[in-house]
This record gives sequence, C-alpha cells and structure tokens, in this order.
Amino acid sequence: MDKIAFLWREAVKSNYGIHCYINECANTYSDIHHFLTRGAHPTLKYEVKNGVPLCKKHHDQIHGNKRKELEEKIIKKRGEKWLSDLYKISNQNKMPLDKKIEKYLRTFYN
Repeated sequence: MDKIAFLWREAVKSNYGIHCYINECANTYSDIHHFLTRGAHPTLKYEVKNGVPLCKKHHDQIHGNKRKELEEKIIKKRGEKWLSDLYKISNQNKMPLDKKIEKYLRTFYN
C-alpha cells in the first residue's frame, strides 16, 4: 500500500471509527470501502468522506448481491446531504488528488 493510501485509510478511521459502519455489526473494520467507486469517481479516491469502514463480510456483500441494501444503510446513517456533497466534490475536482500531489512534487524534483 502506498503512503497516500495509508494516510487516507488512517484519516477515514479517525473520522468514522474502527468498527464496521453497518449499524447492527459489532466487528472491527477490515477494509475501507469507496462509497462512490474509484472507476466512476476517480477524484474521490482519497476523499475521506467517501471512505466507509466495513468488516470483511459486509465489504464482500457490498461488492456482491447486497450492494443496494447496504448502501441504503450507509446513506441513512450519514444522510442525504453527505451523498449530495460527495457528488458535488466529484464534479468540482477534475484531477484526482494523487495526480495533484504527483504534479506538486514534480515541481521540486524536476
């Protein structure tokens, strides 16, 4: 895992805790899920608000046959404004954060 991804994961844990974000689950997280996918929303790859701590079971389910059900639970917990804000951030940023950091670092090392 690269340093940016590690720091993003730590920031998500700091904001949302170390337990699975699904209400009835008492497990600690095993992975941070990108609520809006990296493929469709690359500018949100390192957006802390887009990270959701999930246990392995729920992470597998959200990428499987329970996506809609689990996404509804996450939206209910975080709120419609959170989701609206994520879409706004995605639409405002044209260059993903990792590319911005890379571009910034190149100014010092080229």
